[in-house]
Amino acid sequence: MIKTKAERYLILGDYNTAIQTFKSLIDYAKENNDNILSAKSREGLAISYFLNDLAQAHRNIKEIKFNSDIESNYEMIIAIFKKMKVNELQLDYLFKLCVYYSLFPNKMKNLSETVKKITDELESNTPAIKFNSLLKLQAMYSDLGYKRKSAFYLFQVKYH
Repeated sequence: MIKTKAERYLILGDYNTAIQTFKSLIDYAKENNDNILSAKSREGLAISYFLNDLAQAHRNIKEIKFNSDIESNYEMIIAIFKKMKVNELQLDYLFKLCVYYSLFPNKMKNLSETVKKITDELESNTPAIKFNSLLKLQAMYSDLGYKRKSAFYLFQVKYH
């Protein structure tokens, strides 16, 4: 019920209330030892922070700034799924973190470190997950304009 309420605030653009509601939901999830609800709530919180920052940047006609709260929430989600040994979801959120880092030119080192975590995780996954992940890496680097890295991952796809 609270999650639905938080999502409604998010959809309506009341980001500050959504942030507070998602924080309350995270506390509730901790009290009830509900890792899935915690992960979903943290994603909602990260999205709320991002949309709030984007709205403020738009109002002030200035550049959007990196928000470490978004980064830390995604890292906590990744840790939850790693602890639960749900590799596919862990990889999914590592990719989401990569997308966030790619928005900021000064976060390319963080992007590279996250890609390293992805490639390390691929060794213990199924061929289908590995194939999809390599394609995602190829597409991401292609979108960023890194032709050599894009070609490298395309080459990896060919041999996996």
